[in-house]
Amino acid sequence: MVRIIAIILLFVTGFFALAGGWGFISNPSGEKMQIPVEWLENTPFNNYLIPGLILFIVLGLGSISTAIASIRRTPHYSKSIIAMGIIIVGWIIIQVLMLQMLHWMHYVTGGTGWAILILGLIERKILVADPDQHE
Repeated sequence: MVRIIAIILLFVTGFFALAGGWGFISNPSGEKMQIPVEWLENTPFNNYLIPGLILFIVLGLGSISTAIASIRRTPHYSKSIIAMGIIIVGWIIIQVLMLQMLHWMHYVTGGTGWAILILGLIERKILVADPDQHE
């Protein structure tokens, strides 16, 4: 059940990251996404193209490919879940530090990243959901 929940969260995160990334790639001004370019004033970016590419490729394609690897139970898929959780949480931490602000999506995405990370640790048996099942 832990793996299934992780897969669902990875697909949801991946699809939203693909959509958001594509929105920024196709319109780097942020107008299409209703996100002002002024939010980038404390960052090294003058538009959303590079953040959009990172969002699309790393978080979008990364989350989808991790979900697919988990469905197929490829070797070390649980390590991929853990890595993707760390990447998502890291993305949000860096984003908040660079933007110097919090948006409701930071809470949602950050919480989802933490959930994916914890589910990966449970799946890898680093964290044990039921102490009686620990080997």
